[in-house]
Amino acid sequence: MEQNQREKRQGIRREKVRRRAFIFLWVLVVLGLCLLLEYRFHFLRRIGKEKDYLIGPGESRFSFDGQETLLVSGELLYYSDLNRAEALCSYNLKTKEVQVLEQTKGVLKKTGTGMYYVTEAVVYRLEGETLSVLSPVPEGGSEFVDFYEGRLYWLTAGEKPEKAGEGELRDRRSIYIQEPVSLNGLQLLYQTDNAVTIRDAVLVHQRLYVMADDGIYAIEPLSGETIKLSGLCSFHCVSDGVHIVFEGTDEGKKELHYYEIVPDGQIVKRTDDAGVGAVYQGKLYYNSSGLRVCDLTVADGESSLLGEVPLMCFMTVSAQGVFLRDCLQNSIWFYDLDSGEKECIIPQK
Repeated sequence: MEQNQREKRQGIRREKVRRRAFIFLWVLVVLGLCLLLEYRFHFLRRIGKEKDYLIGPGESRFSFDGQETLLVSGELLYYSDLNRAEALCSYNLKTKEVQVLEQTKGVLKKTGTGMYYVTEAVVYRLEGETLSVLSPVPEGGSEFVDFYEGRLYWLTAGEKPEKAGEGELRDRRSIYIQEPVSLNGLQLLYQTDNAVTIRDAVLVHQRLYVMADDGIYAIEPLSGETIKLSGLCSFHCVSDGVHIVFEGTDEGKKELHYYEIVPDGQIVKRTDDAGVGAVYQGKLYYNSSGLRVCDLTVADGESSLLGEVPLMCFMTVSAQGVFLRDCLQNSIWFYDLDSGEKECIIPQK
């Protein structure tokens, strides 16, 4: 009898060990999947953003990945509502009322000169809940960069390869200036050499900064005079109109970091990691294993963890807090910087 009880206890212990080992293995698998998903969404967000615009005439300029952008101005949050046939909507942060502003598919963009909504055919200027036509969109898969001193700046695709398949995307290699009243008055401002791809472009401090595979360039927006600032391989850029921060890496390396272009043209490394980010009032907020912040006004400022947030494909920051779009359902979340609390304010399916 005692022998049977001893064997029974040993069997129970073995079963507990097996269960614990099984649970531990599942935890490792889940953690691995989470890390893989975070990397995948971050990578696709960066690359997918490029793909939205690199298309030829007659093809759609926008895809699902291009409509994740969010803007905040005063008490209004602007977003593309995928439940309303991809309409541009505003959400009042006080009353929680939603207004449909434009029943046309497009992409929101905020620059130092204003807020814009870019559709397949038209660029609108966005003020309050009013859209006013700024300019038609040139043919050929052009991406709107900015509107500055009466001129529009476009990032355009290179020539399509001879053996390219149907619908194959093209690299962006040129920046053009266009007078708003002219449909055909595109003037070449800058073009890369040796088929180098331009990843992003931003107009700040009366200079056009270009992020390309072979480095960062500063361009005079009227003459096209160009200075190469760095040989870093650069990607997506974020700015608050004062600070210019971009994701970049040394040639041949995979680890992304955030770098800042300071007013004298020097490049300063700001973080040891990177992720979906935004700049607000001199601080860089970004998602890397949680929401992190780095004070750009401090010379050697280090990033610190603020809290956990859903995996995001886009974020923007305002006086109210952080607004972000999750990668799974494209729902919109709000993160309160004071309390650390987060909530889903606009569900999307």
